[in-house]
Amino acid sequence: MAGRFVVVSVAILLLPQCMTSPSDCRRASPDVMVFEVLPGGGWDNLKNEDRARIVFYNYSDCGMTEDGRYFIPDNVFVVPEKASQVKIYSERIDHWMNFTSATSKTINVGGQAKVAGLFSIGGKFSSEYDEVKSNQVNDNSFTQRTGARYVRYTSKIQPNPVLDHGFRSKILSIANHHLNGRKRYARYESQLLVRDFGTHVITSIDVGASIFKVDQLNNSLSTSSKLTRSQISAIAGIFFFGKGAGIGHTSTVTDQMTQQYATSQTHSTIFTYGGQPYKPVNFSINDWVDTIGNDLVATDRSGDPLHFLITKEQFPEMPNSIRAQTHDSIEAAISAYYRFNTYKGCTDINSPNFNFNANIDDGTCQPPGKNMSIGGLFQNCVFTGDTDNLCDDLTLKNKKTGDFNCGEGYKSTLLYQGNVTKTEIRQECESYMVFWKKCHDVVYRGEASYSTYWCSAHAGEAPPNSGFLFGGIFTKTVSNPVTKSQSCPPYYQPTMITSDMFVCLSDDFELGQRYSIPFAGFFSCQEGNPLSNQYFSPTFTSKSCPGGYSQHIGTIEDECEINYCTLANSFFGQTAMPVRFPPFVHKPNEWNATGNYIISDEGQSWSTVFEVPDNFSGFNVEDKGWIVNSGDTLNVQNLLDKRNKKHGEL
Repeated sequence: MAGRFVVVSVAILLLPQCMTSPSDCRRASPDVMVFEVLPGGGWDNLKNEDRARIVFYNYSDCGMTEDGRYFIPDNVFVVPEKASQVKIYSERIDHWMNFTSATSKTINVGGQAKVAGLFSIGGKFSSEYDEVKSNQVNDNSFTQRTGARYVRYTSKIQPNPVLDHGFRSKILSIANHHLNGRKRYARYESQLLVRDFGTHVITSIDVGASIFKVDQLNNSLSTSSKLTRSQISAIAGIFFFGKGAGIGHTSTVTDQMTQQYATSQTHSTIFTYGGQPYKPVNFSINDWVDTIGNDLVATDRSGDPLHFLITKEQFPEMPNSIRAQTHDSIEAAISAYYRFNTYKGCTDINSPNFNFNANIDDGTCQPPGKNMSIGGLFQNCVFTGDTDNLCDDLTLKNKKTGDFNCGEGYKSTLLYQGNVTKTEIRQECESYMVFWKKCHDVVYRGEASYSTYWCSAHAGEAPPNSGFLFGGIFTKTVSNPVTKSQSCPPYYQPTMITSDMFVCLSDDFELGQRYSIPFAGFFSCQEGNPLSNQYFSPTFTSKSCPGGYSQHIGTIEDECEINYCTLANSFFGQTAMPVRFPPFVHKPNEWNATGNYIISDEGQSWSTVFEVPDNFSGFNVEDKGWIVNSGDTLNVQNLLDKRNKKHGEL
């Protein structure tokens, strides 16, 4: 009799079997069009870009908008705007940090607030933001944005919509990892989910068309021409729409003022979303509205973070604890994406400490008064288990001393304590009967516990030309801000600490100086920075940087953030840092699943045995089959026939 066994699994609910496409609906009503601007897609709230579909679209009801003009899917409802109006505006943006997207403002601001503990960097890696920032910095200019926005519908997803199979299967895979204790795999796949589906799901879209003109104007227009803000807005409206648009006090605008405005322009770009292409000759706002027709697009978006979808209503098959863990790991993945792309620093272009890449102003525009260096790094490690010794790659001696200590003038400072695990599955077999082997998987596990130290200067300031120059940090998945790649500057060598953070160090003070970055310590979620409070405190270390220095994320180990402190303007050039996409951890070697197998001679035929009972007796007399588990049989005769035929015995 076969042994009893228990299978724990997370089931995938089937999608509705009655699947209707919009073309089926149109065959019945060919005059009705299909509404194309639908919520329910994934959204990257840093890049302001669409990602993979999250909500499943089905047209089984052939639902329509209230005005009967468009078919809409079952999970969506559309509200037509009863009062048709065109909003005309002209706004001045003095600093790029105050710039907001013309088509994604609501989700950039509101969607950001729904992820706890994060800085507001929504849209800070979009192409429109990059262009405005670069122009303002390079041209010493401010931005005047003038445009028109027309909204005809608002489309929203229904509560608890049916999720797309691709998205749902990814969530269930993450849940399955939590169910089986594979937390690192759950973290890895949660970060892949954010990469593929974005940070948010679009829940509502304002649908219509928009057109706007972005002018970059030299700052001297405000300081020397004595034009007021309202006059500049009025002039911008005249340039784009003509005097009849009614922006500002157009009656007070003179030809001299418009000439001053025109000569102050450094860049000018016109954007159209929806409607017909812009034609500059004899353009009028009335003609533009008349030609919008069915060329509708999103003019604003709202949304929720992905983890808002992990609810009991959406995933009733999950145990409560697993649902909570899945929710939290996806929220942590979104948080990691934000944190790895948060750059703190001075955003005042007139400060000597200005940092072009800073997207959060941390008040470090006044440079510090002391220079510091790092006296080295070391890491000790203890290994337990049956796999290859993981400490071989995690043990590090200080290159300055050749030992697990610091040199003169420096003291050892604990930064982080962590562990790395590895699982190896090896197959062990024994002969069975004549033509068969009985095999099973054996799991071997290893664990390395390590402690990371860095050498901080006594009393804060290091002796001249001692220790190492600092050249930035990179990981196996994240680039070094100094080199914009996973590498060190010339004359620097990578030194690995924690499990995957590489610190670029150089003791060549002659040739390496030109690439060095002022350094002011490390800190983590576990340990503080002794250089923080007035550069040195013998009794208390805060998890922060000294005055004038900005914190930058080095890596995240098991949800623990490890930061380093540098001068805010130390990353060279005025080229925008590319967005850092997840995953921020490498694929883990962590797998607990094992199996038992019956393997034919020469390995030509396999059958998995989930549990082989101790009292198993081999062949069943009646059906000549191999009893695998509760009733499942492997037909040995068929396999024997195949084997004999191959060897010419049949």
